[in-house]
Amino acid sequence: MGAPRLAFDDDGRGMAYYASGRVAACVCAATPYSSCFYFYKDDRKNTPLCTIDDKACGFADGKDGSRFVLSKKGGIHSDGDGTIKREWTWGEGNKPPLVTLKINDALTLEFADRDACEVRLRFAGTTGRDFDVSLKEKRKGSYLDTCTRRVGGALDPQITRVSLSQRVAEVGLKSQALRNTMHPKSGVLTNAGTRSIVAALEAGFDDYDRTHNPGATFRGHEAHLNSQMMTRSEVPRISLTGAETRPTHGLGDTIYGASLMEPATTLKLTGFDLQFELNRMNPTLKRSQMIRGASGRFSDQIPVYGGVPTVTNPTGKAESGRVALPVIAPDALEAYAASSGDSLVCVACVRHDDPTCCKAEAVAQSARGAISRKEIRDSAKYDLVKVEMSASRVIADRYNVYALPAFLMFYQGQLVYAGQLGGEKIRVASEFKPYKMLYVEPTFSDMRYGEKLLRKLRFSWDLCSSAAEAGSLKAVADRAAVAKGERKAAYDVVLVADSLSEGDAAPLQRLFKQDALVIGLAALKGTEGAKAVARARFTSKRQGLTKDVDVVLPSHVASIADYAMTKPMKGAALEDLLDVLGARRQALSDADGAPSQDLDYRGLTVKALLRQCYSALQAGQRGASIADPSKQGKRKKIPLQKAYPVTKKWTFPAPAHDAKIEGLIDLSYRVAGQ
Repeated sequence: MGAPRLAFDDDGRGMAYYASGRVAACVCAATPYSSCFYFYKDDRKNTPLCTIDDKACGFADGKDGSRFVLSKKGGIHSDGDGTIKREWTWGEGNKPPLVTLKINDALTLEFADRDACEVRLRFAGTTGRDFDVSLKEKRKGSYLDTCTRRVGGALDPQITRVSLSQRVAEVGLKSQALRNTMHPKSGVLTNAGTRSIVAALEAGFDDYDRTHNPGATFRGHEAHLNSQMMTRSEVPRISLTGAETRPTHGLGDTIYGASLMEPATTLKLTGFDLQFELNRMNPTLKRSQMIRGASGRFSDQIPVYGGVPTVTNPTGKAESGRVALPVIAPDALEAYAASSGDSLVCVACVRHDDPTCCKAEAVAQSARGAISRKEIRDSAKYDLVKVEMSASRVIADRYNVYALPAFLMFYQGQLVYAGQLGGEKIRVASEFKPYKMLYVEPTFSDMRYGEKLLRKLRFSWDLCSSAAEAGSLKAVADRAAVAKGERKAAYDVVLVADSLSEGDAAPLQRLFKQDALVIGLAALKGTEGAKAVARARFTSKRQGLTKDVDVVLPSHVASIADYAMTKPMKGAALEDLLDVLGARRQALSDADGAPSQDLDYRGLTVKALLRQCYSALQAGQRGASIADPSKQGKRKKIPLQKAYPVTKKWTFPAPAHDAKIEGLIDLSYRVAGQ
């Protein structure tokens, strides 16, 4: 047990502690001129006994059970039984009572008014502090109480103002004090020894900047001329064409000439020679690995060279695998396509000045590189070329090409494909799972957890608990596929729990073993489960799937399962399952001999272009060609019949004059009441 302690700053904010070390009082700032007060009981819970904020609102609990409450409207004082002894409101004419409340042995509240209220803290002996908890206002009264009237009758508030000169003087004094703190001069130091040392340093260093750092100086007109001549010497010489009709500006009058060697004359260069000369005088800089490994935003338009020569990269460049496309003149395209024999000619219709066309050309170059390296089957049957569409409108008018980039494919001179292959590629969302799943789980608790995980990973699944329900769901899915005209399995993957009954294993095998991937869910527990996991070989990327189904699954479930994963299911195991399903779908798509399908992107990619070339080659071999677009006549416009305007008012002919209404009335009919 120690002694009470008080820790407060000059503004009265701080803490007071009991002898036990617990907090007795806490004062914190609410505004620059007011504070909030908190007083606590000497117990382990730090029970609050009194709380008063900066608006003089709060409460205080007495030692005898009485309570004192202050609010913005007034106050209440009650005794230990809860009976209200006095209640009042703030305002003129309402005088609150004098209240002295013993909070505990150390705290006492004395209240006379909102402006006169304090809490006294007294420990054993004389140690203590008085807290003024009354209402603190920024100012009392208003400006109208002290204002005076001018001659014209206007009010003049009496406010203490600080003039601009006074503010400048005050800021100067503060700046001088700060400077003396950071860089004191010898004249402001009071210690004689320190003052002499600083004075000696000032004599040696005060003139250092002026003598050693004179700053930039004008070196005369000659330096300006020298720099200008150096700049002009780096500019390649351009020859005059003789068609100039106005004087040249800037450096133009100095870079034109007749000689090829003198700096003051010109180089008579054509457009290609000028580009070569520019590249010679400004060679490509070697790029560091950091630059070559950047985002690649402009890699489709600007090739960046660099690297270290190796066995696989003998040129030292960062090889992209592209091969330049041969350029075919627009008027020679038909003859070139007809002379290609049994090869498919794929023509990329692009412009050199369009960024989108440059990206499409880069894709076509990568496809030609794959063909030249014989990475696809029957690579000799494919030929990729390009046509510069800015050179002529022959292709646009002949084949109705109005959107670039476009691709035309010919087989034996006949057009078999014309299109854009979906435009610029986009990545398929990672959340999208294009696989239909059937979840067979007889246990209800495992069923709830499994569905929760599948929902979190955005799978699409059907749920059942037996083979009979699985057969019904498969029949519904097959009917839906037939209605849509699709020829594919009802489910891509079937999850089968190890709690499945033995009688349901054979029907599930007959239903799904041929078309779907069957995954067994093994609930391994205890020592035997740990031994089974140790014996099984989890060879997938994330160690979530195993092919040792006989080790971890019951025999009747292992007989129908292709893979096994532990139960409860885990996200890593489902990610491995997605990899297996992707490889399975890729193998099915490659079974027909076509190039591999791009499952990650939609649009114009290398795989999509090669696969479309394969489809066009198959169509050409079947004789399925596209009719000549230029010979197709325009559709005949059928004009619609004229419709009556909405504002037309219908009129009917008047009846004949000899028709009378009296002959149509039966006068013998008796009326009621007659």
